[in-house]
Amino acid sequence: MTTYISPNQNHNHAIPAQVELFDSDAGFWWSAGGPFDLLHAMNPLRIQFIQDCVGDVHDLRILDVGCGGGILSEPLARLGAKVTGIDASLGAIAAAREHSKMMRLSIDYQQATIEEFSQSDHAGFDLVIASEIIEHVPNPASFLAACKECLAPDNKGIILSTINRTPKSYLGAILGAEYILRWVPRGTHEWNRFLKPSEIAEMGATWKELRGLSLNPCSHQWSFSKDLAINYIGWLK
Repeated sequence: MTTYISPNQNHNHAIPAQVELFDSDAGFWWSAGGPFDLLHAMNPLRIQFIQDCVGDVHDLRILDVGCGGGILSEPLARLGAKVTGIDASLGAIAAAREHSKMMRLSIDYQQATIEEFSQSDHAGFDLVIASEIIEHVPNPASFLAACKECLAPDNKGIILSTINRTPKSYLGAILGAEYILRWVPRGTHEWNRFLKPSEIAEMGATWKELRGLSLNPCSHQWSFSKDLAINYIGWLK
């Protein structure tokens, strides 16, 4: 039986195999029908949840951690936020910079892990977003602590979305999405790195809001749900 990897078992800031996987897919961040289609489809709900929790994002200093090709950074910038996006994948950052330039958006993209970024005097963000990233890092506790270090004293908190570690998530997110339906590349996720909401709370954060995210397999449309067994999104303070 696969077991949960404790946040203290690995102190590296990024998993090389995961970075290599996202580097290899860097050219597909904005491709219709590509491996990131489900993230594009999730965007309206992510934006709605952010606005439901913190209100208008105009002029907010937002740090998008694990920004990838800028899928979430760009709509936030269009809403008037001052966005900084960081990612460990150089390929993803290159794709994000190229696309934002094409869209004439001013977004500060930097290649870095959150641990590296937080050590460079980058405190002062109003909001930190960590969407679909904590399940890809070797040390979730270190990751979350570094996210907190980047927040200004009077801040809006952290928006975090990820996948729960349940039998249902193994069937849906691993067997279904990667091996049967092939919606995302095989190896994108490791079930034992998924985190339960209670485990994230044990890292010193408090859930102010928590919702499930359910995917319609026919329409590929996401909706909010009371079911937290697979995908969930929350507001941490």
